[in-house]
Amino acid sequence: MKNLFVLVLAAVTLVSCNNVEQHRTAIEEVSTMWSEFNPKMDALSQKCATLNASLKAMGSMVVEVTEDMDEGAAEAAQSINTEYKESAMKVTSMTEEVNTFVAEMMANDTKVQSLVDGLAAGKIDGDVDALIAEVKLSMDEATVKMEAYYTQLEEYSAVATQLSEKMTPVLTEDTMTAEM
Repeated sequence: MKNLFVLVLAAVTLVSCNNVEQHRTAIEEVSTMWSEFNPKMDALSQKCATLNASLKAMGSMVVEVTEDMDEGAAEAAQSINTEYKESAMKVTSMTEEVNTFVAEMMANDTKVQSLVDGLAAGKIDGDVDALIAEVKLSMDEATVKMEAYYTQLEEYSAVATQLSEKMTPVLTEDTMTAEM
């Protein structure tokens, strides 16, 4: 009876080790994918934060519309101010959305780490194939989302550049001559 128990225990151990080993390649692949994906998310978040900070700094360039302005100047200033506020709100909203997206995606960090730790320990609980598939699908979907965010970011950056140019006083030839 003791020999039978030892034999069954050895068989179960062998099967469970082989079970983990059969997933080694897939786990290493998903771990590598995650290691490459994670910095891309951080870069996106940082670029959004930078653009958001730039737009907030441009707030000091907003021209206050006063009664002593002629009608054309007042309309131009109001138009630029409105465009600035709308752009700032869009970028702030996108930055918050990206930060939420990154936080949600970080759930994959725990999943990938549990797979790697389980592989190292020789035992992984649960459906390994399903967990790997879930992480890969999540990264695939997130890649599409990130491409859309980068497209928006480029558009908002272009608008911010144009706004900055509109808000910055243009030096006239006389002013440039006087400065020299």
